[in-house]
Amino acid sequence: MKRLAIAAMFLLASPFAYAADEKPLSNDPTSTAKLTVQQLINIADALRQLGDYRDKDNKVVTVPYGFDAGTRMTFAIDINHADAAQQIYTLARTELLRKMVGDRLQRLAKLQADPKEKAQADALQAELNGIQQDFNQQDVRMLTTPAGALLSRIKESELCMAAKPVAPCTTTNAIPPSLLAALVPIIDR
Repeated sequence: MKRLAIAAMFLLASPFAYAADEKPLSNDPTSTAKLTVQQLINIADALRQLGDYRDKDNKVVTVPYGFDAGTRMTFAIDINHADAAQQIYTLARTELLRKMVGDRLQRLAKLQADPKEKAQADALQAELNGIQQDFNQQDVRMLTTPAGALLSRIKESELCMAAKPVAPCTTTNAIPPSLLAALVPIIDR
């Protein structure tokens, strides 16, 4: 629980300033530490789509991309680091919500069940609406905080997108721009 509190404090009060639309410099090996929690979530989602994955119905979706073993390992390591950051964010978010809302939802349900308590129910609902606005602001702040994760960088050539495959690539990968956009912060050109 102590670790959760420390993680939440770091996410909420980080002294590092970093705009979400900035891209790290590829010549700085620690530049991925500046990536925000939201960017890490997006990167992990994009990397998952570059390999076979399970959809919401738990069916395996086979993708038409081919990568060498080293590149796949880089993807796996980056997904692992991004997932760890997302887990810390999720725990911090849940704890923040629990602290901000407390038992107000249970009290509201009881008040709404009694027509005589309408005025109190309306007042508590208004209070909860204000809490929701504050929570949303803090949630955005957590998502836009640098996560501090050191991801492995991927060379553009390792994505095998050249018209004619160049070793070690054996196929040309037509990776959609939407996936590439999420990966830009970790691609070296």
